[in-house]
Amino acid sequence: MNVFAVVFLLVTVVAQFSWPSPSASPQPTPKPTPNPYRKLEFGTPTLGGGTSGNIAVLGGWVAVKRDGRGARACISFKNEGSITATRLLVLFPMMNRAGEQIAEVKLDRRGTFSPGIDIMGWHDLASWQSGSNRGYDENCQTLSLGVAAFPLLQARYATYRILRVDYADGTTWPPASPPSP
Repeated sequence: MNVFAVVFLLVTVVAQFSWPSPSASPQPTPKPTPNPYRKLEFGTPTLGGGTSGNIAVLGGWVAVKRDGRGARACISFKNEGSITATRLLVLFPMMNRAGEQIAEVKLDRRGTFSPGIDIMGWHDLASWQSGSNRGYDENCQTLSLGVAAFPLLQARYATYRILRVDYADGTTWPPASPPSP
């Protein structure tokens, strides 16, 4: 038998078997990477809402890292007064399921906040994670810890409290109390 006949016979035998093609076998579905952050329920601290120091909060959110090693808080606001604001100090308290405050993040936002202008931050956690905007980032504060903190692991709700507003004319809210005699 010559070499050509052996090769022909071998090809004929192999062709009778059905070999699965690499593309025909099902590929495992990749599992998405879980979001490292968990968004907290965010809301106004009162039923009436309202302004503090002529600052109206337009929106915001707080998220904590699932491993308890950090948090991120963002806010959007508007100066509804007639004087330009230059500083806004905001506290973001976080509460557990029982409503007890267990942690907080503080944002010290400085800039020129003209009356009637929306000062926008990131709309939500997803928009922050998928975008890049320096102006929006300035309305956020990140808390980063080296080890997990139990209060962050227990946090379920978040709100905001405006602590201080400084104005371009040198006044502040709340007004500075006069020195006692």
